[in-house]
Amino acid sequence: MAEKRPLVLYNGIREELRTGDFLSTKKPLVLYGGTVEELRAGDSLDTKKPLVHYNGVIEQLRSGDTVAGIVSTTPMIATVNPGGAVRNNFTGRVGFQFLLFSGQSLTVTHLSFWKIAGNTGNITVELIDNSIGVGSPVASAIVDLSTGSAGGYVDAALAAPVTIPGNKYYSIMANVINGGIQWYDVFGTTFTLTEPGRYSGQGGCYEFSGTITPNGSGNETYGPTNLKYQ
Repeated sequence: MAEKRPLVLYNGIREELRTGDFLSTKKPLVLYGGTVEELRAGDSLDTKKPLVHYNGVIEQLRSGDTVAGIVSTTPMIATVNPGGAVRNNFTGRVGFQFLLFSGQSLTVTHLSFWKIAGNTGNITVELIDNSIGVGSPVASAIVDLSTGSAGGYVDAALAAPVTIPGNKYYSIMANVINGGIQWYDVFGTTFTLTEPGRYSGQGGCYEFSGTITPNGSGNETYGPTNLKYQ
């Protein structure tokens, strides 16, 4: 089968999707009603046909074509029950800790924050190596809560993927301020993991004045926060 390169729109320029690109920043182009436009959340590929580049020709993707360059990602947290109290009365960092098991590694591509109805604006989410502390995050991304839908995660791609080694404890924490963006309290906000054979939840945590303090049980989180990996 032919290998075809999807066409995307990036900074106003049409180009091929390349290996390692993220669809959060490069928008696939589709043909709909004779017009070329960006693929939008909720669109059906049954009616909007992705455009690809093959042998110098732009054409529609057809059933059975092999598509190159798309990076699939996996969320660490698979499901969330946001049952905790809604808060915005604290300044510091909130999130949860996890243990990445010995012999494992993760190549992290995105950091995420749960959107509560009415939340807009930006929030910074950080991946922290607990042995180093909050002063030098392993990765950081700004999540734009003016995008996405309430009742789910909004993702932000890292500038470049970051690989973290196993046999270590990490925290995924969001920077919150008193009176700012709302988030769920740790008690009653629970989650399940996508690959519990590779990592385990170590409970919620918060940071104040540079100190990370655990709080809640292993499957509870503030926020909630999350990450994606490839």
